[in-house]
Amino acid sequence: MVDSKHIQQVQGILDAYVQKFGQPESGEALEAIIGASIAAIDTLKLTKAEIEPLIQTVVSQFDSRVAAVRWLDVQFKLIAQKVYNWRIEKERTALSVLAAYVQQFAPNLLENQLVEVVKSIIPIIEDRWISKAEAKDLIHRVVSKFNLQKALIAPVEPKFWAIAEKVAYFSKHAKLEGTLLEVLDAYIQEFKPDITEFFIEQAIESIFSHSDRLDINVDIETEDRQLLIKQVAFKIQLMEPSPSPSKRAIEISRQIDQEVLRFKRWRNQQLGIFNAAMPNVLGELQVGIQLQERLEI
Repeated sequence: MVDSKHIQQVQGILDAYVQKFGQPESGEALEAIIGASIAAIDTLKLTKAEIEPLIQTVVSQFDSRVAAVRWLDVQFKLIAQKVYNWRIEKERTALSVLAAYVQQFAPNLLENQLVEVVKSIIPIIEDRWISKAEAKDLIHRVVSKFNLQKALIAPVEPKFWAIAEKVAYFSKHAKLEGTLLEVLDAYIQEFKPDITEFFIEQAIESIFSHSDRLDINVDIETEDRQLLIKQVAFKIQLMEPSPSPSKRAIEISRQIDQEVLRFKRWRNQQLGIFNAAMPNVLGELQVGIQLQERLEI
């Protein structure tokens, strides 16, 4: 059940946004603005599983005519400005990093490569988890405004060169990232886990232990490994499930399910948490909801 107070808060910010900055240009943009509004409310601490229903509820109740004339508290207007600033700042930052990237590493970047590069940029320039709608909207806006010829001659601030180098670094590890996504996709389809960065980290560590079978190089510095986790966590939510995961991916996903559960049990013990109701069997689906909530980061 979505909290009515939360709905009213987000509706107020959305309506204030519409009054000052105009109607969202698409349904995707509407969902993105709502997602950013939720994130902008400092007192609203929701899990990923709670955010999506709230977004869809606000979308279903949105009335552009009411939004345009409704009286609103100044606090809603201040947060709406914050949301607008965030959207514009991330778009500009992504375009600046893109300019640095093409100037230094990909002067002949092809149009069909652009989206993947943008997907690699976003987790580096944004610390917080962003909803699927926010991600798709930001990717769309950056791709639609990018011009290769202009980017190649655009002045670039020094701070963006370092980010472009990270993007290039991960492009060299495309095989590793692709394999991680393939196995995770098979795992998620079969075991339906709650997808948090903590879960992704556990799963990736388990997949790394099978690097020989997967023929992947996992020699990555700790800092870069953490960024790889963010990259994979971001991209897995944008992936369409594979209709037929490979046999190799399915086999390894079943093995890492056991390893992930063992790791959760060990972490549970370290935190001093005990759940007597948890079955003494392996399998992500058999972990009780209470334990899952307590382990969620």
